[in-house]
Amino acid sequence: MFKASEITSKEYETGLTVGFSGGSGRVSLPFPGRHNIYNALAAAAVANLCRMGPGRITAALDNFGGAKRRMEYKGLLNGARVYDDYGHHPTEIKATLEGAKSLCTAKKSDGHLICVFQPHTYSRTNALFHEFVEQLKKPDVTVLAEIYAARERNTIGISSKDICREINGAKYFATFGEIVSDLKKFAQPGDIILTIGAELFKTSIQSIFEPADISFGTLSAIILSVSILLKLWLSIFNRKIGKRINSSVIKATATDSLADAAATSAVLISMVIFRFSGLNVDG
Repeated sequence: MFKASEITSKEYETGLTVGFSGGSGRVSLPFPGRHNIYNALAAAAVANLCRMGPGRITAALDNFGGAKRRMEYKGLLNGARVYDDYGHHPTEIKATLEGAKSLCTAKKSDGHLICVFQPHTYSRTNALFHEFVEQLKKPDVTVLAEIYAARERNTIGISSKDICREINGAKYFATFGEIVSDLKKFAQPGDIILTIGAELFKTSIQSIFEPADISFGTLSAIILSVSILLKLWLSIFNRKIGKRINSSVIKATATDSLADAAATSAVLISMVIFRFSGLNVDG
């Protein structure tokens, strides 16, 4: 049996003690939400079935960086923290909003929870209209983009404007450019901006945010690129030296050695970073 106890919320992390039949281990998850605690327990149970020991399981959970587009931290806008989530069903939205609310509670700030939502398909929006309205009333500010059509045509005649009319203070914008302009006007430090939808964050809206802190994976890619440029520059410099100096054989060999050493060192540094960060080039 697996259970979570001593659950804490600090800053932007969730701490918990995972209980096993033979002991327990402390874990820190880099995201909020009760549903993520359940996910962690489910992962622990599966790992246990695969005969992983409690130590390895808790270490793996503690090092887990999160999944793409599941309450994924993207960066800052006017000092407000921006998270992105793939949820496009009312049940998913409910869980994500509850997690985001817990962030605001943990921070004990006067910031607002701002939800930017793009419904996915006309048929789903129509079938679950009242459920969407119920969940989207919960944020302090709800901003709606037009429905993402995907594979459908709008034979129903429904729009995100219909949801907007049911929520006091909600905003509707026909284009992402208008959403960006609006967010830039009122987002401030302490706010949590949550973008939700199947396609929303793949658009130009992502370009407005200050990037998140650089990862080790990204840093290693930069080092590797610099090493290649250094090798190229020293090779060109070597050829110029060879044309001007009679003893070019000795000096060219020395310069080549320097270039190779610099490039090789940079590659080795990149490999070490890859090894200990556990990340790929995309971070």
